[in-house]
Amino acid sequence: MANRYADFEKAGLPILAISTDDITDLKNSQDNYSKGAIPFPIVSDAAKNVFKQYTANDDFENQLLRGTFVLDSKGRMLWSDISADPFMEIDFLIKESKRLLSLHQ
Repeated sequence: MANRYADFEKAGLPILAISTDDITDLKNSQDNYSKGAIPFPIVSDAAKNVFKQYTANDDFENQLLRGTFVLDSKGRMLWSDISADPFMEIDFLIKESKRLLSLHQ
């Protein structure tokens, strides 16, 4: 999503990334990002509490999953995609986020 951050910004859609890396590993990842500073905040959830709260985990296989969520300003979840693979349909995500947020204002 970093490559498309300008599109999210133009649409008025903030991004917050949550990683299971601890703070040290997360800082190393950010320092080694080849395109400069990552343009949105990334926070550490090494304890995996947020992942479990948002059901982005597979209890059967004991594996964390990738989740993409659209929340409104009140924290209500309007849309989600939870999968073993990262969500890559960025144009759809931007369009659907704008549509859903306009319906729930």
